[in-house]
Amino acid sequence: MAFMIKAIIFDMDGLLIDSEPIWFRAKQELMKTLNLEWTHEDQIATMGVPTQFWIDYLYKKVNGILTKDELLHGVTDRMINLYKKGEIELMPGVKEALKLAKENYKVGLATGSYKQLMEISLDINNWRNIFDVILSSDDLERGKPFPDIYLEVMKRLNVKPKESVVLEDSRDGIKAGVAAEANVIAIPSKEVEVPKDVLNSATFVIDSLNEFPEVLNKLNNKNES
Repeated sequence: MAFMIKAIIFDMDGLLIDSEPIWFRAKQELMKTLNLEWTHEDQIATMGVPTQFWIDYLYKKVNGILTKDELLHGVTDRMINLYKKGEIELMPGVKEALKLAKENYKVGLATGSYKQLMEISLDINNWRNIFDVILSSDDLERGKPFPDIYLEVMKRLNVKPKESVVLEDSRDGIKAGVAAEANVIAIPSKEVEVPKDVLNSATFVIDSLNEFPEVLNKLNNKNES
């Protein structure tokens, strides 16, 4: 049975904004205050995961020198300062992709980002009027790779999974979109390799949002046939 595409649902970190270098800086700066290192391997281990996961990871790394609450604020306060300084960059093709989505579909945001950072990103980029539904992992008990956040966005947009397109860059994000039974367009992270079996589960795999219009057209044509 063919389904008409009615909704586009975006992830944020690594898909719309190039936030990973800023996350790295914030965590590295915090570790330096404790005379500890934050390595590339540490960064990879904490990319695209729910807030609680990376807090637990840092807590083990600092061996309890700081509380989990202190770690959360130590990182996010630094992130907020960097965001407000305008040190965040958009990923290629973002403006065009959001314009296309807004003009033709219902639009959702389903991000694993810490809610306060999501709010700042929305304000800095003037994106609030673009999204019909906005959720972060802090709004649900289970984060990605569980499908909960995508299913909730679809519910609020009043669309079925097969009427939805999910755009994701991370392993857990792609898994979440697939588990939600949506049409998943994967734009794999350049920072950390996404396993082939995860990429193979996506409906389409592209290099950047610059290819989104073409792939969306293919998906619409496929559903019409």
